[in-house]
Amino acid sequence: MMDTRESIKLKSIVLNNIRRFGSDVQINFGAGATILIAPNGSGKTAVLEAIELALTSKVKRVEERWAPLIRNGGNEASVKINFGDWQREVSVTKEKVCVISEGNLKQIFCDTTPEEIPFLLRLTHLLDQRDGEWFCHQRSEEAGGQLAMLPLGRQASQINSTVTRLRPAIARRLNELNGIIESKQKLLNDWNALLRVRDSAQTDLSKPLPSLSLLNERLGVITNTPVSVEAKTIAAIREQWAIAKTVNNQRLVSIETTLGNLADLVLLPVNYGEISESLESLQQKLKTSKLTQSEYQDSQKQLSESIESAGENHRLLNEKLSQLKPKLERKRSYEEKLGLLNMQCHMRDELLRSFEQKKVVFEKAQEIYSAALTASEVHGILESLAITISQHYEDLTAARKSYENWRSAELRKQVEESNLHVTSTKITLLEEELRDLATEVERVNSSYHHAKSVMSAYQDAVGAIRAAVSTVAEKLPAGTNSCPVCLEVHGEQKLRSRISEALKVIDPRLEIATLELRSVTEMLETSRRKLHEKNSELTTALDAKTRINEAIAVIDLEIKTAKSDKLLVGYDLSVIEERLDFLQKKFDGESAELKVKRAVQKPLVNVEDMTQLTTHYNSAKRDLAECEEAVKRTNEAIKSISLTLNEMEPSVVKDMTIEQFEQMLKSLEEEVRLSATEIEEIQAKKSALSRLLLDIDASITRTSQQFELDKGRLETLLSKWQSAGLFKSPSNEQLENIKEKILQDKAKADEVRLQLSNIEMELNRIAEANALMAAQKEIDAVRGELSESEHTRLMREALKNAQDEYALSSQRKYALDEFHSHLTSGIEKIRDKIADVVPHWQAILRRIVQEPRFSGTNLKYYQNRAKDHASIQVGLGDGFVGAADVASQAQMTDLQLSFMLSMATIHTWSPWRALLLDDPTQHHDLIHASSVFDVLRDFIAELGFQVVLTTHDAQQARFLMRKLNNDGIDARLWTLEPSHDGMTAKQIGGIE
Repeated sequence: MMDTRESIKLKSIVLNNIRRFGSDVQINFGAGATILIAPNGSGKTAVLEAIELALTSKVKRVEERWAPLIRNGGNEASVKINFGDWQREVSVTKEKVCVISEGNLKQIFCDTTPEEIPFLLRLTHLLDQRDGEWFCHQRSEEAGGQLAMLPLGRQASQINSTVTRLRPAIARRLNELNGIIESKQKLLNDWNALLRVRDSAQTDLSKPLPSLSLLNERLGVITNTPVSVEAKTIAAIREQWAIAKTVNNQRLVSIETTLGNLADLVLLPVNYGEISESLESLQQKLKTSKLTQSEYQDSQKQLSESIESAGENHRLLNEKLSQLKPKLERKRSYEEKLGLLNMQCHMRDELLRSFEQKKVVFEKAQEIYSAALTASEVHGILESLAITISQHYEDLTAARKSYENWRSAELRKQVEESNLHVTSTKITLLEEELRDLATEVERVNSSYHHAKSVMSAYQDAVGAIRAAVSTVAEKLPAGTNSCPVCLEVHGEQKLRSRISEALKVIDPRLEIATLELRSVTEMLETSRRKLHEKNSELTTALDAKTRINEAIAVIDLEIKTAKSDKLLVGYDLSVIEERLDFLQKKFDGESAELKVKRAVQKPLVNVEDMTQLTTHYNSAKRDLAECEEAVKRTNEAIKSISLTLNEMEPSVVKDMTIEQFEQMLKSLEEEVRLSATEIEEIQAKKSALSRLLLDIDASITRTSQQFELDKGRLETLLSKWQSAGLFKSPSNEQLENIKEKILQDKAKADEVRLQLSNIEMELNRIAEANALMAAQKEIDAVRGELSESEHTRLMREALKNAQDEYALSSQRKYALDEFHSHLTSGIEKIRDKIADVVPHWQAILRRIVQEPRFSGTNLKYYQNRAKDHASIQVGLGDGFVGAADVASQAQMTDLQLSFMLSMATIHTWSPWRALLLDDPTQHHDLIHASSVFDVLRDFIAELGFQVVLTTHDAQQARFLMRKLNNDGIDARLWTLEPSHDGMTAKQIGGIE
């Protein structure tokens, strides 16, 4: 339903030197639609740019380069828009824009910031011809930025931006507070540490402290060195103590090591004796084994010579055997091939005799089958010829019918052409009469305006005189009798009577002018009535001419159809009847000839007999082919065997039989066998000797290894004994003496370690006493005039204050984060709300778009890297692509227009519901444009939109006017025309 509230409408616009326009060019806009029609380049776009300039003080196209907006040769231009209750006027020079009259933009733009208005206008109000500025052509980030300017999400986005800026500041303050807390906590920890050090030192001073000189003397006694200089500091005594402790520890480690080594030497003397005896036994065994090894090696050498001699004899026998076997095989193969050749020759003779018999049978079957087949083929040919002749007769009948239709159509065409000539003559006469009547109307109209101006002059004169008399009468002083014009004394009554007489002289002329005006008016109405009647007659004649032309076109189509008959193509109407008679005689002759051929045709063989003949013929043909193929294969085999025999013959031994070859082969094989047996016997002896020799070698190796191992063990034991400081031969007595001495040294070192530990404890007590004094001094320096408890309290309070502020800031940060989360969720819901435009958009697309897939165009609105993004996508295959990548110019126009209409419907950021459309159907034919106009009509009639539309197509403009007028919509049609003072605007249709 249309909004019944009082809506805001743009009433008019006045252009001064804008682009090609002259001065004071006014265009009045209708409440419904205003259509501007003019050729391209006439200034249609300039009107919409002027509206944009007046509303925003900017024009997107020129980007503050104002010179293109000013008429050539001028220095200044201006535009004034009228919304009824208020007006706004803006002037522009080549340098700047000035607002002459502010108007009340808040009424239509509400609280929208000026920077956002140009983008929002292009989302919901303005469609310009520069498709680069269209939302559907924008990059995703720019498009998303435009949607973010809508009131639905603008405030939330601004608050979110503010929150985003506050969050880092709070995070920085939390980091600063965290640093302050750590600093104050460190101060408190250091203070508590000082107190603990002081308190700990106080608890350990229960016994009196020794002097440093006494501790120094004790160290001298322990180290057995005289004290030359008295140590006065703890550090000096600690240094001497550390040296003494290191020396004593090293001594203890050395003693422990020595004791460990001595423990390992307990069994060494016994092992040393056993190994010495084993070495003597192994040396004697090794000498005996080496003598036996030498004897075995001499025997093995003799056997190797025997094997080599027998092997050479065996090789010669094998060579003879290997030479004899191929000769025997070639002899056998040659004899086999020769027998196979004789057999193949005999088989070929048998096949040739069989081939001749089968050939006679096949030729007889072929003769009978060919005769039967020929009769069948002739019958088929005659049947096909009969069908062809029948088809010829049908074509001839159709051609005679087409001929009759053609002749009838030609007669009707002559009648219609005669009617067309009469109607055209009548139209020419009516057009001449119309031109005469139009000239008469212009002449009478000129007389009418002249008479009207004369009468107006007289009426103005009478009115002026009467007004002057009234003024003079009013201004005359009381009691004055002289005329203020001629200064004669004749009194007021006399003056009025003279003026009345003067008016009587003018009145007759006024009456004559009135009569002349009435007469000319009647003449003008008569002339206009005659002109209208002649126009009606001309329209009727033109309609009749159109109907006649349509009838002639239909007749021409009938003639074309008749002439397209295949028997009539290429012939004139005058010779067609003769042509058809000729074809009739030709087809009759062919039919008679067919009857003669059928009369002399031989009778057909029945199907059963024909089947038997075919089967017998195919069987004989197949038998003959198989026999011929067998003969061919046999000849090829004979040829192949003969070639093989010719190749084998030179290498075949002919003076020996196969039995002689086999006897010789058997004798050689026996000699080879005996030779191999002899070699195997010698080889067995050598293998047995080799095994014995291997055993002797292994025994010698084991004995040598054991000897070397025992020798190494003996040397190791001796080295271990000597490393313990024992240089005589290993004995248990010597081991016990050295062990007793080392234990005495260990007892002394343990005593020294105990004394050093006591000295260390005393030094630590002295150091702690010094630390107590230092800690108390540091505590006193830190607390100053305050007591320890008061200083502790103040430090804890400072730390608590910082912690409290940190906790409060953390709560603020948590609240801000939670608010940011809810706000982000709300913005996502706002994006979903903005996406609600898609169903409405797709519904409009289904009404105007021609390709079905574009009716499913989708708007994807999302956020990426804290920025709003939007993209227009259409289906392609199984996925989606950008609309601008696949859409034509007309389709992109439909997408942008329908998107703007749906946005204007769903997201009404401005109460001014208007559509400023710059030639939206310039790429559309009338049928396609009609769908667009239907949608615009509904937006005007049902939603109360005001539409300003420009176009260069007069046919589309008038079509839209008729559509709107039929629905009772206030629609106005304006044209832009050139004049000596630039372009002007003239209304040519609608309510003035």
